[in-house]
Amino acid sequence: MPPWPDPVPRNPQGAPADLGGSPASARGGPQGWRLAPWWKRVAAYLIDSTALGVVLGLVAWPLVSNAVSGCIAAAPQADQSALAACSSSLMGAMLAVALLSFVVTLAYSGVLEGGARGQTLGKRALGIATRDAATGGAIGPLRAAARILIMGLLAFPLLLGLPWLLDVLWPLWDPAHQAWHDKLTGSVVVETAPTSAPGPSSAADWSALPPGTGLAPAGSADARPGWGRFIIAGLVFVASLMVLVLLFRNAAGGPKPGPAQGAITMPHVTLPALPTALPASSPALPGASAVLAAGLNDQFDQDRGLDPSIWTSSTPLLRAMAARLGETPVAPSLAFTGQGMVLAGASGPFRFTGLQSRAVFAPPFELLVSVAANVSSGNPFGLFLINARANEYIDIAGNLNPANQPYYGIRLAAPQIPAGLGQYLGDTVLVAAPRLGVVYTLRLVLDAQGTASAAVLDPAGDRLGRASGVAVGSGPFYLVLAQWEGGPRTPGPNVATWRSLTLVRP
Repeated sequence: MPPWPDPVPRNPQGAPADLGGSPASARGGPQGWRLAPWWKRVAAYLIDSTALGVVLGLVAWPLVSNAVSGCIAAAPQADQSALAACSSSLMGAMLAVALLSFVVTLAYSGVLEGGARGQTLGKRALGIATRDAATGGAIGPLRAAARILIMGLLAFPLLLGLPWLLDVLWPLWDPAHQAWHDKLTGSVVVETAPTSAPGPSSAADWSALPPGTGLAPAGSADARPGWGRFIIAGLVFVASLMVLVLLFRNAAGGPKPGPAQGAITMPHVTLPALPTALPASSPALPGASAVLAAGLNDQFDQDRGLDPSIWTSSTPLLRAMAARLGETPVAPSLAFTGQGMVLAGASGPFRFTGLQSRAVFAPPFELLVSVAANVSSGNPFGLFLINARANEYIDIAGNLNPANQPYYGIRLAAPQIPAGLGQYLGDTVLVAAPRLGVVYTLRLVLDAQGTASAAVLDPAGDRLGRASGVAVGSGPFYLVLAQWEGGPRTPGPNVATWRSLTLVRP
């Protein structure tokens, strides 16, 4: 590989060339060094930005991820001190990343571009260098850092980045191929590879520059802005304006946080952990008549309406479940078709709705329920066995919105199962990638000792996922068909069609 060319032009005797500091340079100094074209400067800038972005990203990731992890850990508390600590942690991490980016960028440009070669990694890859406009020597670390600092100031958000854009485009029509930050720091960007005797169109050579400046061309057509450069500048300018308009439009029309979300919004996960589960010594929640039943069979696809002797939609237990999720209970919206009972109602942030059985059921028994999610912004369905004190329960809940990672999936929750994703949305994944419109059969078996097993079956009866040995309790248990939504990424409706429900004792 040939040695890298010396970016400082030299005369045949090896001394640095006179780059315009005297009348002699205008009368015919050494030839062969030309100002860098605009596209090479842009390409070098992109290479440098990518290199810096990768390095800064690797360093900044632990800072930001630790702050976000702290917020997630504090989210279930949802008190003012936790929210304030989370906000302070995030702001501190962002400030640290900003300061780190500022220092590293200035150091990178100051050391490399201000050095003898005048080349960052990007400039070296493109064969160009930054030199003093009058002498052709190195510009030094301070001027090199000033160049990048000026570019940063021109990109200040309050100015919408338009000065920065003009600065970047200015070399297209400037006779000396200079941007604003070049002019303010007395620098120029040149090609490092010398050419043979230049032709008539290469008067951008430093050797042809007038006395005392080293910048203005000596009448070459190559240095004069042409229509092509103005067209390119216009296209870039229009494209940038379109991007700005789209950004502002999205910012103005994006989803607004609801009043219940507070400072921290987690998709479909419990925020406040309210003390609604009663201790074992407390009396049962009052409400629906607790008839101990041997079994239950409701074929929703054959019903014309809700059977009030089996189901109710307004009870203290349902309100307690909503409170535990930190959500507002709303009345369910029901429709009955040949496909089953269509349940909706939780169609916005932090809403909960559902149906509770009037009867309670003591183990042992087996429960089979068929349900399909039609629309999923949050959790369109959740099947519960829950006692009157709300301290013994097991549920299978479905979040069928793939955008809600890591909450997407059909999951099993119980007090003995870590609910790392929030109350009633456990870490035990039964179906990792469920689909809308598919009829799933949810199977819960509870033995006489109060130990449960669970499974999810596909329409063909094949088992998709299972769990066993889950200690639930002796009950007796109500059945709850529920639906809820937390702080969604994409707020919207939740709709599920319940086909059938059968509970039988052995």
